Amino acid sequence: MKLRITGLLLFSFTIAYSQSNLNFTLQEAQAFAVKNAYSVKNQELEVKKTKQIVNEVRAIGLPQISGNVNFNNYLDIPVQVIPNFLGNDPEFLEAQFGLPYTASAGVNAQQLLFDGSYIIGLMAARVAKELTDRDYEKSKIEIQEAVAQAYHAVLTLAETEDILKENLEFLRKNLFETQELFKAGFLEEQDADQLELLVSSLENNLLNIRNQLRISRMFLNYQMGLNLEDQVVLSDAIETLLTKTSNDGGAVLAETFQLENHIDFRKIQTQERAAFLQMRNQQMEFLPKLSAGYTYSQNYFDQTFNPSNTDRWFPTQFWNLGLQVPIFSSGLRSSRVRQARFDLAMVDLAKTQISDGLRIEYERAKADYEFGLESYQMQVRNAELAKRILNRTATKYSEGLESSLNLTQAQNQLLDSQRQMLDAASSLLNARVRLEKVLGKYNP
Repeated sequence: MKLRITGLLLFSFTIAYSQSNLNFTLQEAQAFAVKNAYSVKNQELEVKKTKQIVNEVRAIGLPQISGNVNFNNYLDIPVQVIPNFLGNDPEFLEAQFGLPYTASAGVNAQQLLFDGSYIIGLMAARVAKELTDRDYEKSKIEIQEAVAQAYHAVLTLAETEDILKENLEFLRKNLFETQELFKAGFLEEQDADQLELLVSSLENNLLNIRNQLRISRMFLNYQMGLNLEDQVVLSDAIETLLTKTSNDGGAVLAETFQLENHIDFRKIQTQERAAFLQMRNQQMEFLPKLSAGYTYSQNYFDQTFNPSNTDRWFPTQFWNLGLQVPIFSSGLRSSRVRQARFDLAMVDLAKTQISDGLRIEYERAKADYEFGLESYQMQVRNAELAKRILNRTATKYSEGLESSLNLTQAQNQLLDSQRQMLDAASSLLNARVRLEKVLGKYNP
């Protein structure tokens, strides 16, 4: 029983510890995703696989040793028909050469001495490994961007939920007071119905936002590589991120864009080297190939099978050189070289295209960020103004100086301005993420 209780306490502590570690700032969430996201883990396996491909290519140029053992028992020894050299009848003689039992055991070693394609192939394999590393790096950058956007979405929806709850509480209070005044005969039934309709609409909106928030939390877990049911606490408040964005926005805008800092440019540079090596590999097909080998074997022959009889084992050994010289291929090798040159030219063209595209992407991200800063500040002012208008309208409404229609309009105006403010906040934060990405801030 004591052991069982101890186990339960340890299990409870483990759960509590795990839950306490599900508090993430935005940077912590991104760092967690870089190690645990599905896309990153999959690309990590690709890196490990490519590393073994490099080892495979390297092994081709290293000594290759193989052993062989063979045993034969001739139930019928092959018959050979040979001419009767004595000149007597019959004209041909039937002869059996060999013994019923034969066996052999040996070892063979081969070593590549020179092959231009192997040298280039080894270099190309290393470039392929580097290209996979670039893909791995890009997956880390993209998951940081995806997590940031998902994190912002959860914060925005949570803030929307709080705003709707606050507005709903305000309207329910006004609805209650309106219904009481209607019962006392001071207001018309239409005033109460108008507010009740608005309350019902807000309740429906709140339910929709809560469903979206639940799904957004699951999507954030998915991007981070967590279980969908895990309860994650976001330590960063949306106000904190917006304040940071507003305070250092000028510094980010002042940074100089460098092509080399972007993963797509570094990746196309690697692809360019790979295409060049592919062309060189085809050119190496014009050179000869030289290899060397050594073979040693023991062969057994006897009327009976007795491998311990050392007198019946006969050794054989030899070494050899092999030279393969390409002479004529009907233009096959030349055609392959030209194809490789075209591939290299296409990669060069793609490099220019990507360079121009990244410059445009930077200008667009910079413009979006500048607009986002101005738009968010304007929407904040609009929301504050709409809040003041609603407060004044509500005061006048309670004094009988405003109609319920005007109160409803003021309330809808506030909700619309708050929605636009949160949309502007989300757009600003995501614009910051895109700008940082194109500037190379997310390089792991």
